[in-house]
Amino acid sequence: MTANRGLSDTRAGGKHGRMPNLRWLAALLLAGCTAASPTPTPQACTVRKAAEIPLGVERGFITAPVMLDGKPATLVIDTGAETSLVTPIAQTLLRLQPDPGRRTTVQGTGGTLTTQNVRLQSFGIGGMEVLDQSVAVGPLPAAQGAAMNASGLLGADWFRDFDVELDLPHRRMALYQTEGCNGDYVPWPGPKTSVVAEIYRRGLVILPAELDGHPITALLDSGANRSVVSTAAAARIGVGAAALARDRPGTALGVDGASLTTYDHRFGELRVGGARYASPTLNVSPLRVTVADMLLGLDWLRGNRVWISYAARRVTIQPSPPGTP
Repeated sequence: MTANRGLSDTRAGGKHGRMPNLRWLAALLLAGCTAASPTPTPQACTVRKAAEIPLGVERGFITAPVMLDGKPATLVIDTGAETSLVTPIAQTLLRLQPDPGRRTTVQGTGGTLTTQNVRLQSFGIGGMEVLDQSVAVGPLPAAQGAAMNASGLLGADWFRDFDVELDLPHRRMALYQTEGCNGDYVPWPGPKTSVVAEIYRRGLVILPAELDGHPITALLDSGANRSVVSTAAAARIGVGAAALARDRPGTALGVDGASLTTYDHRFGELRVGGARYASPTLNVSPLRVTVADMLLGLDWLRGNRVWISYAARRVTIQPSPPGTP
């Protein structure tokens, strides 16, 4: 403010003799401002475990025990679902109260469904309790619903507030709260590979991959009981209808309940980051997912320890040693 007033006085009076003093004063002020600015110091990376959760595998799907308003329940762990939900049956059996102020639109290949939410006064998982949550009510995807009787699913919209360690070889999952972390900070001994991920919409994790030398995108989907390649992506790689006709056919339920024809095809090599998987047999089907060319599902997670950092947009992968149960 003093420098501005001096310049105003000089312009008004036209006293050229005062300019050197003003320049000297301005230089001192600038020097003082520079000296007063603290040198930024890098923020230390802190990683704090918030929850440790045992995992089960029930009829081909990953599950975890939870508490909904103090009542025990089981949820599917589904990183490929954008919206967490509880089923209408669970709402009735557990006497969960509706949330009149919230509704959720759930999108699937069978169309769009807008549902009323429920208000959870308490949600407990792995020794951690979260209060006052609004959760959608809706049916499980057909494949999950036909295979098991769970109370709902925990999806990407809930996981994205944490770093998530999925260690299916040891049937465990951990949630971490991190601050100031980037790059390779995952505290695992031994070799591992880190992949830059795209976090899409509400938290879907899309990874770059290669299948038989061709670049593809892969959705990390713990809610899929098989790893699946879309027929369109397979055709781009050179695995068309004639090649699939020599493979074993099968059927699967789509998320809308429709029956899909599938084929088990042995590819030459799958690469995800620096991890290489030789001769994988992958399911090929008309995958109705527009965000990726394939799903990395339960069969892939069985052989890999995975750390998802939503904030750093990075996934760390540690393949299990041969012979790991």
